[in-house]
Amino acid sequence: MSQVKPQKSRKKLIQITWIIAVFLFLVVVPQAVGRWIGVSKIIAQWSSLTFDQLLQLAALYTIQQAVTLSVCALAVMFLFRRSLLHALRELGLNGNFKTGWLVGFVVSLPMLIIPSVIGHATINSNVLLQVIAFGIITGFGEEILFRGFAFGLLYQRVRLGFWLSVILPTIIFAIGHLYQAHGIASSLDILTVTALGSVWFAWLYVRWEYNLWVPISIHAFMDSWFFVFGANNSVLGNTTLIVDRGLAILLSIILTLWHCHWDLRKTFVNIRPQEVSPLSTMSPPAVGA
Repeated sequence: MSQVKPQKSRKKLIQITWIIAVFLFLVVVPQAVGRWIGVSKIIAQWSSLTFDQLLQLAALYTIQQAVTLSVCALAVMFLFRRSLLHALRELGLNGNFKTGWLVGFVVSLPMLIIPSVIGHATINSNVLLQVIAFGIITGFGEEILFRGFAFGLLYQRVRLGFWLSVILPTIIFAIGHLYQAHGIASSLDILTVTALGSVWFAWLYVRWEYNLWVPISIHAFMDSWFFVFGANNSVLGNTTLIVDRGLAILLSIILTLWHCHWDLRKTFVNIRPQEVSPLSTMSPPAVGA
């Protein structure tokens, strides 16, 4: 027995190291390659990009997300000796697809209805391309990497606890949106909004029985409405966007509590994933553990 515990601790440390290493690799390398080929300069001129330039950018982002999914799946197969099908399950992609996208659409309705009434929607080839490539495909890739892989494996497999598992993906997720900032004040605002958003997506992932299609669809729909209603220049947006997003978040919380049969013990600070984890009979710890 005295040797079992050190062996488990060593195995756990190796898993944590590999998960973090793969995660940081998939964050840093695309950023470095993007800077090298001039993607950051193209993004800086977002509002004036032609359809051909958007198409090239969309192709690069699509390839990036395909590589992200492939590397994440291969990493799970290697680390936990899983088949490809089981690896995709570990990433949360075995959840109910229809339920996930229905939840995402319903939650995002405030961001569709209110701007439709008081604002102006723009539908053209550029916007449709932005919705597909930078709303849906990029949202899919980010949730695979940040929630399904980094947070999901650290929480479910390594069982670090909710807060320890969510902190690194949240920090990187927030920093990754700083390119939208225009000064110290907006940088702090963006860091706050995206950090809270990252934790919110992780909570949704857990509370919907590790169905990654729920955060994927919400992320994709919210980003898509940003493009349609011309609020895609920053995650902060204008006053209307702040209200719409707040209503969407509130709606997601209400819908999630309804899904949990209004069991208030399953609130944010009392998540107990062992009740719903589909991956292992060995249950991860509760939040705060």
